[in-house]
Amino acid sequence: IFDPDEDEGRDPDEEPQTPGLSEAGKPEIGMRCVGSRWNNRGNCGKLSIQRFNGVPFNVQLYCYSVVLTGKPGAKASTGASGVCKVPRRKFCLSDEQCRRGTYCRACEKSNGYTCQEVTQDYM
Repeated sequence: IFDPDEDEGRDPDEEPQTPGLSEAGKPEIGMRCVGSRWNNRGNCGKLSIQRFNGVPFNVQLYCYSVVLTGKPGAKASTGASGVCKVPRRKFCLSDEQCRRGTYCRACEKSNGYTCQEVTQDYM
């Protein structure tokens, strides 16, 4: 976890890293993003997930609307603020990574955990 007030042991000539940015500064999981007209992912980056079999997999994050009155899984509108999350049926590690209306569940078919629709048995 990045703590800007904790710089003990840091080389003074070293550039400070910005937390939560990867892929040339693209927002990571849970960070604010901007919706795009041309793709559903907005300006979100990717998340590297290690599956059950140990093989890493890069998951493209999508920019989802933060409007709670909207449909779960609604993408952020063009130019609108959203949040980067893992899409439905894609690899995940925890419920918090999944878009609204889904949760992270073991999936034998894909050798890992994937974001699945919330069902009655989950509640």
